[in-house]
Amino acid sequence: MSWKLNPFTGKQDYYVSTAAGSVTSDELSASEKALSDRVDSAGNATSIISNQTSVLSNAVSVLSQAVSVLSQNVSVLSVAVGAGGITSASAAALDDVVSNTASATDATLSARVDSAANATSVLSQAVSVLSQQVSVLSQQASTLSQNISIVSVVAAAADAHASTASAAATSADAHASTASAAATSADGHANTVSIAVVALSALMSQRTSAVSQAASAARATLSLAVTSVKNEQSAARETLSARYVSGLSSLATKTFTWSIASPVVGGVYGALMPATGKALSITGATLTANTTVTFNVEKRPTFGAAGSNLLSADICVCASPGSVAADSSAGAATITAGNWLYVDVGATSGTPAACVVVLTIQRPIP
Repeated sequence: MSWKLNPFTGKQDYYVSTAAGSVTSDELSASEKALSDRVDSAGNATSIISNQTSVLSNAVSVLSQAVSVLSQNVSVLSVAVGAGGITSASAAALDDVVSNTASATDATLSARVDSAANATSVLSQAVSVLSQQVSVLSQQASTLSQNISIVSVVAAAADAHASTASAAATSADAHASTASAAATSADGHANTVSIAVVALSALMSQRTSAVSQAASAARATLSLAVTSVKNEQSAARETLSARYVSGLSSLATKTFTWSIASPVVGGVYGALMPATGKALSITGATLTANTTVTFNVEKRPTFGAAGSNLLSADICVCASPGSVAADSSAGAATITAGNWLYVDVGATSGTPAACVVVLTIQRPIP
């Protein structure tokens, strides 16, 4: 937007710039008013020209009348001369009349010519003013034509935009119709899907019921199978427990054996206890009839030093094997790991060839 000189009003106008040019309603109004003023001026000039032309026509008419009178006088003079009836006085009088008439006519004609000259001058000035006004009017008409062209271009652009907007509206209507059709189709698909969902739900309910029944039957069968397996496991555990106890019983004891040739009073070392155990019994016999051997079994913490007996009293054996339980007093039968086993022979009778001694101990059950 900017200010610029209006060629019609001679004032600064505020213009709004557009793509086609700068046009304002004030400028168009000023152009119309200036054009109307110029047309009025042209009308006035034409009126003045018409008046001057009328004056000039009147002058020419008077001149024509004077010439006519002069012609008549000349005709009269010619007739008189031809008749020979004119005298010097008449001729002089006639000459005066003619002279006066000519002078009057000349004065009138001169006045009329001056009036005509004045009218012509005024007419020339009016024509000059009219030409200038016509030139200005032509310029204003050209400017107005340009403004009208600009307005036409703007109007055409507005029409084009209106056409574009109309086409866009038509396209929007078409898209709206397409969207409506799509929505209708979507509703149809939704109804179809809803029916399918209902059918699927009923089918799933039937399948779920069947699966539930099959699961219940399977659970009952599985429960029976589990009960049977548990019973079998319980029986197997009992069998295994019995076998384990039996195995432990067989593995829970250990024996240490001495075979002493020609036993005499004294003693014989045996094994070094690898682990703590408890003496259960001691069994012995001789290999010669009618012979006996009396002995006890000691546990000796230190090799070569006396220890403590496992039996509360010595045992006397003969050719028939004999067995005696170990001392049951507190700690008497316990043999700590690291103790040496020692058979202490206290007496013999006859001459035994050999004596066998067996110590049975109970090992800790793991």
